[in-house]
Amino acid sequence: PVGVSTLEALAWQYRTAADEVVSLLDARRSAAYFSRYAAQPWSQQRPECMFDIDEIAAASAGAFVVATPSISSVLDVPVCIDWPSPLAMIDLALGQDATKQVAAVYVRPAEESI
Repeated sequence: PVGVSTLEALAWQYRTAADEVVSLLDARRSAAYFSRYAAQPWSQQRPECMFDIDEIAAASAGAFVVATPSISSVLDVPVCIDWPSPLAMIDLALGQDATKQVAAVYVRPAEESI
């Protein structure tokens, strides 16, 4: 098995749209999960992180921005509205090293503990 980031799959679909692509997912509570990628060659420019909505414009300056519908309506930047494509996930998975350990990435710490 290989792991594919949802943020990366969302951005991958638009790798030909601009030199850099920012992808955003709704993190709720006036925040967004964020990552930035260079298109040629494809590389992550900014690790997956969480931003307050009011910080998104500065962090995404100069990039093509793609976001899921639930977050797009509250942003102050022009966005392309889309969902991660299964074909993008397959493309990315084919380029992964299947011997690497697969692990979940949790950007926001849990609010509850047992």
